Amino acid sequence: MKKIILCMLVVLSAKAFATDKVVVFIPGAGSSGPKMGSKLIGALMGVFKKDEYFRHWQKSLDTYHIPNFVCPKTEDGDTRGLFERAEECISQITATPQCKSGRNVVLFGHSMGGIISRIIASDPRTRDCIHSVTTLSTPHRGTEIADFTMDQFEKEQSKNYSEEEMKSLRWVIKLIDFSPEKKRYIKQLQRRRDGKNPTLFRAQDIPDNDAVEYYSFSTSFQKTALAPLILTNKIIASEIRKTDPRMDRSNDGIVPLYSQAYGKFIAHFETTHWEAVCPDPLTWTKGCEMATPQIIDHLFWLAGE
Repeated sequence: MKKIILCMLVVLSAKAFATDKVVVFIPGAGSSGPKMGSKLIGALMGVFKKDEYFRHWQKSLDTYHIPNFVCPKTEDGDTRGLFERAEECISQITATPQCKSGRNVVLFGHSMGGIISRIIASDPRTRDCIHSVTTLSTPHRGTEIADFTMDQFEKEQSKNYSEEEMKSLRWVIKLIDFSPEKKRYIKQLQRRRDGKNPTLFRAQDIPDNDAVEYYSFSTSFQKTALAPLILTNKIIASEIRKTDPRMDRSNDGIVPLYSQAYGKFIAHFETTHWEAVCPDPLTWTKGCEMATPQIIDHLFWLAGE
């Protein structure tokens, strides 16, 4: 009898969340289509068939019959730039019935996926069907880790880090293939602009769609057990200090805190860049447990508007 009652409650709850909207998730760096694109993480989790970037949140929306999908869907080994990824997303979105019937597309982008969301929201082909854009841990103003990676790629030496630290960083970069040659988006995510082609920053500077609401969540941490992020956290803080010693050096190991706020700021999570989004390898973490309720509630609210 209890099982019957529980099933009835689930059905009634699902009906309560009936919606004419679709939630479109857009992953960031380290993705290949809807999957984790990192060679290390993708290989490990692929063995267990748990390498989907947004699976944890999609399951929550599926429970309440809220339509959702991830774009782009083409697995590319995490190589394409921001506009290349946006182009495929635009094709997917314009083909949906929700896009053809009004402002019914809810965009949610993690990391650089948030910038891709902004590109989509302003594109003439999709601008009239976008309901809202929500970003999490997005480098709206670029990130120092992209500048630092470009510096290392161009063989510049830094006096701010020990040789042992630099060996560790180069090992991580090699392990995940994080080089500008293979990851074309790195150049587009740089923070420093002096002497560089302005078109590199076109994605960061994309104008807002005045008919769309923009929301953001941010992340940063003081401590973590994820060793590579401890090093990148230190690097970002050091790079910020060189630019302006007065600036807040807080970051999540990938993106500085100052770069993450955009539109209506919703909440901050004291966690790393990856834990907050709950990709399959990290669904057990405190960061995932902390962020998931607020983000899912936010998406439910948007879908019900």
